[in-house]
Amino acid sequence: MDRRSVEKILEKYGRIFYVGNDDRINELESIKKYTIDLGREYELYRLAILMAAKGKGTDTISYSKKGIEESIVSGNDYLAVEIYMFLGIHYRMKNQFDDAFRAYIGALKISPTARCYNNLADLYILIGALDEAQEFLSKALHLLESKEVLSEFEQRLLNIVYTNQSEVELLQGNLELAKSSGLSILEYSKENGDIFNQGYGLTVLGNICLIKKEYESAMNYLNEADLLYKSCDESSQRQVEAYIGEVLILQSKCLYEWGKYEESIDKINQLLLKDKHYYEYLIKNYEALDKKDEAYKIYQEFMTYIVTEEENKKAEQKENFKTTVEIYETEKKAHEYELLYSNTKSIGEIGRQIISADKLDHVLNAIHSHIDKIMDFNALALGVIEDGVIHFNWMFENNERLEPYETLVENKNSMSGWVARNKKAIRLNDALTRDELKKYKETPDMNWHGDTMDSMIVAPIMVKNEILGIISVQSSDKFQYSEYDLEVINTLASFIGVAMKNWQSKQALKEMNEKLEELSKTDALTGVSNRHILSEIVEDIFKKDLHDDHKISVVMIDIDHFKEYNDTYGHIDGDRCIIEIVNQLRVKLDTDGNRLFRYGGDEFAAIVPFMEEQLVFKMLEGIRSEIEALKIPNKKSKVSDFVTCSFGFTTVKKGEKNYQKAFYLADEALYKAKAKGKNQTVFIKD
Repeated sequence: MDRRSVEKILEKYGRIFYVGNDDRINELESIKKYTIDLGREYELYRLAILMAAKGKGTDTISYSKKGIEESIVSGNDYLAVEIYMFLGIHYRMKNQFDDAFRAYIGALKISPTARCYNNLADLYILIGALDEAQEFLSKALHLLESKEVLSEFEQRLLNIVYTNQSEVELLQGNLELAKSSGLSILEYSKENGDIFNQGYGLTVLGNICLIKKEYESAMNYLNEADLLYKSCDESSQRQVEAYIGEVLILQSKCLYEWGKYEESIDKINQLLLKDKHYYEYLIKNYEALDKKDEAYKIYQEFMTYIVTEEENKKAEQKENFKTTVEIYETEKKAHEYELLYSNTKSIGEIGRQIISADKLDHVLNAIHSHIDKIMDFNALALGVIEDGVIHFNWMFENNERLEPYETLVENKNSMSGWVARNKKAIRLNDALTRDELKKYKETPDMNWHGDTMDSMIVAPIMVKNEILGIISVQSSDKFQYSEYDLEVINTLASFIGVAMKNWQSKQALKEMNEKLEELSKTDALTGVSNRHILSEIVEDIFKKDLHDDHKISVVMIDIDHFKEYNDTYGHIDGDRCIIEIVNQLRVKLDTDGNRLFRYGGDEFAAIVPFMEEQLVFKMLEGIRSEIEALKIPNKKSKVSDFVTCSFGFTTVKKGEKNYQKAFYLADEALYKAKAKGKNQTVFIKD
């Protein structure tokens, strides 16, 4: 087999994303001898594709990076670009957009290709930077249209570029342009026998009709796309699953808006993979049909889905862990989530009783009668906050009901007061230790209501950011409660919060939906808004009509040498470090109109309105010094003995608020801050 024949097989399987054992594994195994003969870079690329097919993400990345290095050393630009693009696709499908961007830029530096420009445009579409996406798509089109003859792959790529262009037009609200593009895609796809993009063209047209509320026409287009995808031969079925899923979601949305709720439910139930859209449209349809029991059941399934997603994340993280300690900690965490999953039925039963309870007496009885199936406890208390007072009218200790008790939210010697003020849960496994107690009590004594307990969880009952009450579970044994137990109590607290709001407003389902939306927009580790919500609100923030001299700053923040920190101390301590840093950032950057977002990994973004750049600089310098003053050790840092952060920002005036440009300049400023030695703040003028 000659070089080009081998390259065609690698192109065939390296230019698509699919995990699972299919014919590719046998074919890739069959060319092993030839890739070894061609050179180490070819063999490494073969192994990378093979690992991707087997779902081994860590090995996929490792072999890809080694293959790129070998290709560059041997001067094989063609293969270096191929592997960079393959790696970018891998990251893209794992939602690791920053890593995907770096991989595509790596390919672009070697050889600007239409494929690379198109894939970069795809990333910009995902984050809502539509002008930049359009610019890259124009470059891709120029390269393809300047060729006299297009290969079969290039013909399909041209159609993919057209489809991305139609998506940009759709997102920009240019429905007529999008419709024209959709018709062009359909026509071009039919000429080239491209079933995938024929279906996409029909989907675009259906989506446009849906936006225009032309429901009958929308369903005609979407049904035609559905039939087209399902008519594919068996070998293509796996590749069209995602396309079919997109059509089903749009069909369900169309039928829901059309008022055909039962048909909408039937469509969404045909999804092979349950995702956020599945739960969203089931709940909406059941609400519209006034089937509250079914809606609640789906809400419970969504809770299980969240837990399963968390398990999958932990399993993926485990592949990257290197030390025995880290593996042990991850296994322990996985076991805790396994327990949470296995006890979902018990938690769900308690939740059902809580939601349907008429008063708090019934809530406490429901928890007390079931919680022993989930965890050991000696005391259980439930308090309601009214006018700055925590009223503990519902308390059990050693199966006996205690007399009511009250304490002020501002009581500095009350654990519950600390939780209410800080809106954070406490988990103690040796409450008799003064060092532990003094974190939460002004006088670290052992005096509190009822018997002395050695382990406890005290959690806030909240809906959104409103503190409604306190729930506490306690044990006379030391080291009784794990992170799993804390998550159980937090889950119960969420149910109680919904119940309280239900009693106040008679809108329990509405509160549950808001809770689900909040969970999807909040970073699980730090509690700050995530990049998804940033992309949703950034345009509104920048275009908000305020007074003439209104200014707005974009700040980018990066933890210096955080990779070295993780390599030295492990990912568990790495998470703790990020939490401490975020807690410091939130003091100034997530209050008084300022917004803080986790941008990805150890990088954060903030939006600061109404402030002159000189004052922003002074504030950031203060935060930077305060972070270093936390004295979190980082012995491998080349900047300081302690963890430090770099800041970059820009400030724009009203009328010049191009948020894509502002983020670009802030990112450039951050890059300069790191290039100049890190642990400093750099401003770039607009």
